[in-house]
Amino acid sequence: MSWSDERKESQASHALNMALEMFLRKNFINQEKVARDKLVEIDATIQQLRVGLNLYADEGSSIYGSRG
Repeated sequence: MSWSDERKESQASHALNMALEMFLRKNFINQEKVARDKLVEIDATIQQLRVGLNLYADEGSSIYGSRG
């Protein structure tokens, strides 16, 4: 229907698609919030990895670095 040669059908299809997109954005999909939530999870994972790596680095230096 969106590829119809008749102008009225094409306009009606476009209006319906726009209405559906607005409805979905308002009620189901908040892309900015989803992206922010993912960034928070990624940042938390990075922080956990940094802490974990520092713990192993400290263990290694205390085991192997204190030969003297």
